[in-house]
Amino acid sequence: MVSLDEIKARLPSRFSDDISAVERFEDILLVLGVRLYPIDQLDFLLQAVESILPIVEGFDQENSSVWTVWDSTIKAARYIINASGVPASKRLTFELKDVHSKRYPFACCLTADPTKLVSSGLLPAKALLLIAHYRFYHENLIQNKRWRKYHDSSELISSKQILSCLTSKSSVYDPIAKQMLPAWPSSSFTQWKELFLDNSKNVQKNEGYQSLYRYVPDRFVFIRTLRYILDRSSCGNTSSPNHPQEDAAPEEQHYEQRIRTSVIAQPPSERESLPSRDKRPRHPAFAYFRRQTPDSDSNAEGLAPRAIHVIPQPETPSDQPTPLHAVQSLDVRYSNYRTAMDNQRLPWQWDCVNAFEIKAVRAALLTSSERQGALQSEKHGAFIVWLLLTTGQTIEEILHFGLGPNQSNRSTIVAGPIYIRNIIAPPHSFVPKSGQKNYLHNHSPSVALALPSPFPTLATELGLVDSKVARIKAQSTIGACLNLDNERAEQAVRSFLENHRTRSFRLLPGRIRNVLSKEIMRVANDPVATHILSSLPTDMPPSGVYYTTYSKERLESIYAAAVAIVLGGDA
Repeated sequence: MVSLDEIKARLPSRFSDDISAVERFEDILLVLGVRLYPIDQLDFLLQAVESILPIVEGFDQENSSVWTVWDSTIKAARYIINASGVPASKRLTFELKDVHSKRYPFACCLTADPTKLVSSGLLPAKALLLIAHYRFYHENLIQNKRWRKYHDSSELISSKQILSCLTSKSSVYDPIAKQMLPAWPSSSFTQWKELFLDNSKNVQKNEGYQSLYRYVPDRFVFIRTLRYILDRSSCGNTSSPNHPQEDAAPEEQHYEQRIRTSVIAQPPSERESLPSRDKRPRHPAFAYFRRQTPDSDSNAEGLAPRAIHVIPQPETPSDQPTPLHAVQSLDVRYSNYRTAMDNQRLPWQWDCVNAFEIKAVRAALLTSSERQGALQSEKHGAFIVWLLLTTGQTIEEILHFGLGPNQSNRSTIVAGPIYIRNIIAPPHSFVPKSGQKNYLHNHSPSVALALPSPFPTLATELGLVDSKVARIKAQSTIGACLNLDNERAEQAVRSFLENHRTRSFRLLPGRIRNVLSKEIMRVANDPVATHILSSLPTDMPPSGVYYTTYSKERLESIYAAAVAIVLGGDA
């Protein structure tokens, strides 16, 4: 009787593309899990594998070259076994004993009699299990990657359940196989796959339970296992084979076997040596997950993350002025459909407009200042947007700004135009007594900041640009002078932004006012200076405000550099 070592010794050194037949035969034994399999029954197992290889290749087009080499290797090994004089009774019969089904459940599945199948769909099920075994062996053992094709020991359970269906020993799994598995042969591999996925789409996971003597698994494990394999396999559109081993004529089978096994007749001295074994990868590259690369021919949609987020509403504006789907998908992550924990990881500049939107606002102000005969609401909106960018205050605070010298605790806009920023002392701060003031530096309650151009039309009409123009009302606030309350002022701002919006920008008053604080933080890199120059009266000051002092010149230079970036276009 021939042994495994004799089979390996008589196998050809190469088939094609420098692939060693000996290495491939060892891989086949490892994938099938039959290293200690009875040698007198190995031919029957290889014959069963050879009969389903056309189906395997149809369901796994990515590895078609691998299965072609498998077919050549199996034919060569069977030729050696048949020529060794093993009795035909031992080679062509296989007794399905309980000891074999427990030790080799997968091998027993492959060698089950195909003429006694409960459902014809079990034939492609065996082919899919062979695909999964090969991929698990290739990725987990050769490439040293942890790839769990199933979970909860589904590999062994699936083999046993399919074996029960193949041997007609179970009344539990037979109805499931008849209901879920489509009939075979089918018109194409893709059609069989779609029918099976449609039949089993409502299958849910039911946990197994421990009985008194043994563990009873979930009866749908093998269905979910086949779905997992099919989801990760690329099927061909060619017609499925209808018993390919029986359709061919005997002469054609014999001629094909002579072609594939003729190299075995070479004497050992004429065989090619194996010095180039290490010059190539042992197995062809297998990309289980297809990763898109920037230089690939795919479009930008392939670079986008998977849609695990909420789909944006039609009125949700995009973040960047670009129609790429990848950018739009990233924008959804920074929407209002996020949890509080996710919002804590937002970038610190997210609550303000970006460089494209700042440029759009700057262009809108320039267009409004050059327009003659504009509506009053247009003038109001441009004036308040200009103050939002240059002061960093809310619309409500801007309406309380004074026009001219103001003795209140509010900030003031005077001719120049100059923004007199009121510096509010932090709570519980040190207040020197009258006798201590002579030994301390003077504390200024305000700082004068020059406002930049372009000046809106209303600033000129109010006498803020030219001091020769008489002010409408002395000691009056902007809200009283323009006869605007908070609601009408916000409506004028939104109307102005909507009229000048040319793209899907996020031009909102709350984001526009935060631009100044962002630029001051970039220029000074100091949260205390940012708080002094752009904070609201209700903002909590940073701790450094109690220990830091600034000169007026320092604050004026920081503000001038930041506002030049905002309205000067240096960003």
